[in-house]
Amino acid sequence: MDIGANIGYYTLLAAKLGQQVVAVEPVLDSIERLRHAAHLDDVTHRITVVYNAVAEVRTRATLRQSGHNQGDSRIELQVCC
Repeated sequence: MDIGANIGYYTLLAAKLGQQVVAVEPVLDSIERLRHAAHLDDVTHRITVVYNAVAEVRTRATLRQSGHNQGDSRIELQVCC
């Protein structure tokens, strides 16, 4: 499992070593880059991509992204009573 896979550096590394990988990533642009790289490396059959975020509670969240750094994104959870 690669939680917060970003562009898939560790996902691709594990897949190239023959491992099955589940990559979880909430940023669509990063997922598209990961999928493109997986296609170029011919490892798409070893990767399952989950377009989502992971948190310790199920709640609404806001994805905040930096306009300058693709790797700078964060999830802000809504706090409830």
